[in-house]
Amino acid sequence: MHASRPADATTRLRNIRGITVALLCLIVAVSTPTRAQERYPSKPITMIVPFPPGVVDSKARIIAARVSEILGQPIIIENKSGAGQRLGTQALARAPKDGYTLGVVTQAAVVMAPAIDPGSLKYDALKDLQYLTLGYNGYFMLATHTNSGMRTMKQFIDAARARPGQLKYSSSGIGTSYHVWSEAFFEQAGVSLLHVPYRGAAQAQTDLIGGQVDVMLTSVGAKDQVDAGRLVALAVSDDQRLPGLAQVPTMKEAGVDIVFSSWLGFAAPAGLPPAVLERLNAAFKQALETRDVREKLIADGSEVRYTTPAEFTRMIESEIRTITELNKKLKLELQ
Repeated sequence: MHASRPADATTRLRNIRGITVALLCLIVAVSTPTRAQERYPSKPITMIVPFPPGVVDSKARIIAARVSEILGQPIIIENKSGAGQRLGTQALARAPKDGYTLGVVTQAAVVMAPAIDPGSLKYDALKDLQYLTLGYNGYFMLATHTNSGMRTMKQFIDAARARPGQLKYSSSGIGTSYHVWSEAFFEQAGVSLLHVPYRGAAQAQTDLIGGQVDVMLTSVGAKDQVDAGRLVALAVSDDQRLPGLAQVPTMKEAGVDIVFSSWLGFAAPAGLPPAVLERLNAAFKQALETRDVREKLIADGSEVRYTTPAEFTRMIESEIRTITELNKKLKLELQ
């Protein structure tokens, strides 16, 4: 019986070694995803921008450039315009959920479209996207070209009422904020205009300057065109006059009781790893608090705003309810 003890000891030693190896494998397996997330980002990031190069695109690039510096990886802008910014948003919703595809989201794509015609969308704005933060708010300016003969809101309203459905207005596309808020404004003012949609605000504004259309609800960033004498500002959509446009009345002051704004924000496909979401949110927060980023956006008439992902999501949910109610009166369609 004593002769069998060395064999038993050897067996026990082998068992202990086997258990140790198994535990080490388990530890490595569990820790590998965490380490991969801690290294994020380890390669360039793509950012889908749902409109063509222009005024709004340039603002998104200002923020993206600072985020890129903070994350230590290039952010490659991919302009994917069309269908009132819905094509780019659809591409974002279908992208891999690894944090290497981000996107710009707009009021048009995640509020207006779901409120006006949710059945036509190939994404669910509240289920398919992980909202990161708001970037900025922006107000609108009702503008006309210099040869229109209109210099005040009253002259515009009188002209529109004298020729119902004949004056033309441009927008950045059907279902965009430019379109929906224009119709809300015209309804409140008691006028009807012919809509001429474009594939982006830049071309819509260019044709306004050229006189191909009569008016446009454009960004207050078009102030430089007013200063250069290419456009005439009739009113702004804020509830108070804006810096740099102090001579331009608000719509309420000009007799139309309405206040509205649009915004630009950032999102990713739903299902991001929590550590990646946390890293991205921190990077965007830092970028939006950077002095040079704030100065550039404010100079263009924007109101810089950081939000947490939860705050941004709640804001979108609230705005969808608001526009759904508004459209019961406007009866707009995306087609």
